[in-house]
Amino acid sequence: MIAKEILVSFLEYNYWANEHVLQQVEQLTPDQLRDKTKISHGTAFDLVRHMLDTEWSWRLFARGEAGQKYLWEVEDIPDLPAIRLVWMAERVRMLDYVRSLSEAELERVADYGTAQGGQPHYSKVWQILLHVVNHSTHHRSELGRFLEDCGHPINEQDVDFTSFIERMG
Repeated sequence: MIAKEILVSFLEYNYWANEHVLQQVEQLTPDQLRDKTKISHGTAFDLVRHMLDTEWSWRLFARGEAGQKYLWEVEDIPDLPAIRLVWMAERVRMLDYVRSLSEAELERVADYGTAQGGQPHYSKVWQILLHVVNHSTHHRSELGRFLEDCGHPINEQDVDFTSFIERMG
């Protein structure tokens, strides 16, 4: 089951790297966190919340469940401490879900388009789950630039996959 082990490693890395970024985001002033800026989703808070929402919703899509609402429409996430709590719970749900899958289930094709209320779009479950990691990598990079501009740079070693592997053994 090497494919599942690789996927779990990438997801574990994703949560580890997101934690380092979240620690830096928590150092922002309230204005830096909530003011409109040139990053996607408008504010640093909304971008972090979007990252969490994406992990939650794509897990639901992989499971074949509808995800037509935003996470903040079903969970109370008004601030960073709430994001942290929900993200910790989502990490457990995601990793438990992936660990429960057989290789055949990872190869199952899921329709994520109609789950979002649109036209059918299909990917294998493992591809959907790997998308979660790739998506977060994109937004960690975006936040990294913003955090540096705000005086809270991310140490490259805190988001580097090889550093994760070395630290986790």
